[in-house]
Amino acid sequence: MVQPSRIAAESASADANDSSDRGRGLIAALVVSAATACVVLVLWVLGSAQQDPYIKASLELQGAVDHGGQLFRINCAGCHGLAGQGLVGPQLQGVSNQLKDPVLVHQIISGETPPMPSFEMEPQSMADLLAYLHTLSWAAALNAVVVLVEPAGPLNIGSVARLCANFGVSELRLVAPRCDHLSEQALQMAVHGQALLQAAVVVPDLLTAINDCRRTVGSCGRLDHGEIPLQTPEQALAWLLASDGISSSADAPVALVFGREDRGLSNSELRLCQRVLCLQSGESYPSLNLSHAVAVVLHELARLNSGTTETRSIEPPSPDP
Repeated sequence: MVQPSRIAAESASADANDSSDRGRGLIAALVVSAATACVVLVLWVLGSAQQDPYIKASLELQGAVDHGGQLFRINCAGCHGLAGQGLVGPQLQGVSNQLKDPVLVHQIISGETPPMPSFEMEPQSMADLLAYLHTLSWAAALNAVVVLVEPAGPLNIGSVARLCANFGVSELRLVAPRCDHLSEQALQMAVHGQALLQAAVVVPDLLTAINDCRRTVGSCGRLDHGEIPLQTPEQALAWLLASDGISSSADAPVALVFGREDRGLSNSELRLCQRVLCLQSGESYPSLNLSHAVAVVLHELARLNSGTTETRSIEPPSPDP
């Protein structure tokens, strides 16, 4: 004879199993409903965007990357970073791989993603901006910082900030600057690199400046560098861009270090750098102007980072002042 207590226990267990099954079924139904709602929302936005006359007109035009880059630096870089790496706003590297063009334009003009305001321009300019956003690939931005040690000239500092913007360098660091790096002269020379200049990090010494960097290359134009081995830009910069093969250091930046205008980096500072490069200037006067040296090195770094030496065909840019 079955005991009443056993019958009650079996009944309670069955009720619990039924309740658990109903709970799992409810969760599954909610997940399916949420996924369906997301798909419907995306399709609705995409359909609405494709029907919008402004968006349709923008997408039918051929965009000019150079002008789009100017628009991005003026209107977008303050929030998204000069290389699209993300600051106040989200990163935009690879954004064209994540969003279809109609949805991307809709997001720009709608003002539906605060704090980003509604931002609409004439269709050709939107086509130009869209063309530039297509160039913000994951590999395009250099995860590099430029370090200037005790710079004395505001014109040089401003020029270097502009060069960082030109070549997609994400950060400028200044070691004990000997002038006001935010002076009117510096800001004028920075042009569209002003946001990067204003965000420059000021530190007391070189070791602090490069402490978080996985690889560091210093620049030397002096003849009295002792026994410190010098490399060509291609040798040193190819090493700088190489992977360490360690996942924990993958997000750490690399550093390019430049010395004082009048005497460069000291030998002790050069020894803090893992590699030292020397530009191929004339032996009778090897020392370049600071900003000129930075320009040469960043151009070579960008060339090596792109993995190609082919010349791109682009429209003549509009000259900046």
